[in-house]
Amino acid sequence: MRSGVEQCDDGALGNSDTAPNACRSNCLDAHCGDDVVDGGEDCDDGNTVGGDACPAACVQPTCGDGVVSDGEQCDDGDASGGDGCGATCLIEAAYGCQGLPSVCRTCASQSGDEDGDGVVDWCDNCPAVANASQANTSETGAGGAADAVGDACDPNPTAGGDSIFYFDGFTSSLATNGWVSSTSLPNVNGGIIEQNSLGDLDLIWRPGASLENVTVDVRGYFGQINQATPPNEMGAIVRGSTSANDGVACLTVRTSATTATQGLFDVAGGVAADLSVQGLSPVPANGSEYAYVLTARGTAMTCTVTPLSGAPVVRSATSARPAGSVGVYMYNARHRIRSITVIAHGGS
Repeated sequence: MRSGVEQCDDGALGNSDTAPNACRSNCLDAHCGDDVVDGGEDCDDGNTVGGDACPAACVQPTCGDGVVSDGEQCDDGDASGGDGCGATCLIEAAYGCQGLPSVCRTCASQSGDEDGDGVVDWCDNCPAVANASQANTSETGAGGAADAVGDACDPNPTAGGDSIFYFDGFTSSLATNGWVSSTSLPNVNGGIIEQNSLGDLDLIWRPGASLENVTVDVRGYFGQINQATPPNEMGAIVRGSTSANDGVACLTVRTSATTATQGLFDVAGGVAADLSVQGLSPVPANGSEYAYVLTARGTAMTCTVTPLSGAPVVRSATSARPAGSVGVYMYNARHRIRSITVIAHGGS
């Protein structure tokens, strides 16, 4: 007999934690994540987390399901070719694909070449990193299938299933491309975001990018720092809430005229608190330029900050924040943002 919050109740002899499709001993219906392969499931490893032995929905990926998985370079929601994404979910010659499900366009119909390597951004497997050869052999060298992200910018080059979710080199207004802001959208001028309000926090988000396993690559520089009133901050943010201005951020932070930090921060209500940071020298100044690469996989977060001339610094931490939006974090300076690349990892 069912009672209270029970979903089912087949009695002490009928309830089972091992039989497929049975009412479980806690009186919940059989479900993905109960460690039993039930009807409609291909696998069940006892959780609903992706990126492990069994996908989050307990259904193994197939070409045509709209999600780019290991062994695929694209997936436009069908398994037919001739539209840029082939029948086996590989990108067809003279096409480029972005998004989930994949949107494929001919390279000849596109323009813009952010990194100046001769490959248009839409078809470039590393649109912010010059790689004219488009080399993409690390996965095959490790015995796998090449994905859609080139060796020059792949955060996990020996694992497949990665794809360019989107790239923006800011050749048109932010509003045109669907960006939203915690305050007001900055202007775009000459392919660069110009955030010109000293003292303001401005988080800009690209709605729809609610990914759990993702890498965000933001490239920009401090146009003018508010020298008198630090902190002055810039970087990338993931796992974000556009309404609460929350998330996990990879930042450089000028804390005074002589001190600065870089690394991972937890952002709550727009305020950044240290997760894993270290000192930054030299201290950011007007014109200081950085690349911020922030990777989130499950609870693992990795932040790589690379100055224009200098060695990268890598910091790691964990965060239980759920999947959310991705974007750019700017505070208390006139920021200049050149580009953002978002890479979706297989099963995102």
